[in-house]
Amino acid sequence: AAMLNNDILAILTTSACLYLIVVGLQNRFTVGLCAWLGFALGLALLSKSTAVIVMPVIAIAMILRLGWKRIGEWLPKGALVMAIAGIVSAPWYLYMLKTYGSISALDYILKLQWWNNQDGVTNSITEQLFNRDFAWWRWHETWGWFGWRLIPLSDTLLRVLLALTVLAMIGLVVWSLVVALFRWRVRKAPFSRLRELARGTDRIVTVSRWQAIGVLAMVVTCIVAYYAVLQFGTTFDLTQARYYFPAVNAGA
Repeated sequence: AAMLNNDILAILTTSACLYLIVVGLQNRFTVGLCAWLGFALGLALLSKSTAVIVMPVIAIAMILRLGWKRIGEWLPKGALVMAIAGIVSAPWYLYMLKTYGSISALDYILKLQWWNNQDGVTNSITEQLFNRDFAWWRWHETWGWFGWRLIPLSDTLLRVLLALTVLAMIGLVVWSLVVALFRWRVRKAPFSRLRELARGTDRIVTVSRWQAIGVLAMVVTCIVAYYAVLQFGTTFDLTQARYYFPAVNAGA
């Protein structure tokens, strides 16, 4: 790590949550697993408030894995996760609420960092999302401009990294389409043809349901994490890529 602060701790604790989500997808979110997940989520919320990005991922993974109609199973387990996370993190957020009148204290941060929005102009989510310079700055910060941006990287290196990342994303899309096509063929095939397909198929395309949900959960994590960066940028000029670093392992 090129930094040693609560950001790096947030990566650790949020990654623990992601790991436990994957384990939960494997074992259908046992009660014990949910307890550990709640504890990890509480630590993540203490590390950095952007850990809230994990909450919708937990909900989506749990509901899809257990089945949305089985509300009697996923609702109590989800409540257990949130209850333990709340108990672990409550003292800090109660202190924030008592001291600043909100659990985020963003109004006070804006007063303290007066230079972070001197003109008072706010940018919308879409203005940032489709701004080429905004995206390029975030890309640079992802690889080297941490914090005070003292680690320079050449544009050539950044373009190479971008090309490799795009290639990897294309590979993910192709793999997803291959898997989806194979699963569709299995559903439509007669029994004799099904056995033939099973014999001649690599395990890479015969993913189980929980694995498919796991890939979806990682994608959702990345999307929600980047949205958090955009949301912060609606108030502050200096929104940074490190705010989505808790999702770095999901991106990987």
